[in-house]
Amino acid sequence: MNLRNEILQHLRLPGTASDEEILGALRDRAGELESLRNRCERLADAQADGDLERFADVITNRDVVRAQLLANRDGTLALLNALRVPERAEPLHQPRLHRANPQVLGPLGPEPDSASARRVANRARQLQSELKIGHHAAFRMAEGEAEAA
Repeated sequence: MNLRNEILQHLRLPGTASDEEILGALRDRAGELESLRNRCERLADAQADGDLERFADVITNRDVVRAQLLANRDGTLALLNALRVPERAEPLHQPRLHRANPQVLGPLGPEPDSASARRVANRARQLQSELKIGHHAAFRMAEGEAEAA
């Protein structure tokens, strides 16, 4: 296959096409190519403008960042994402604000001595077996008795 036949095949022209027809087809393809390049450039500009708006809180020099976005969009977006301060995650649970006995449960409250803690735990076991109630309720009752004494 010679070069002329190969060019005609790529341009989708018949084998009997003249040189003017080949030249016209090449000019049409060059026009299409230029049109596609312009469209691609406009889309890249619009994409860069959208990225600039999205990262407006991080960007200080828009012109430099815009040039970087046009040259290397993936790398620049990775850098801009790294510069962003991560949002603080909401806790998975909401702590209870009103507790029954904050002195006993609070971290700043005084530590009970081990003897009184042992007495409360023993009394809780005793109440649990006598009254047939759960450990938590028995423990709260024993704490109340210890505070009253």
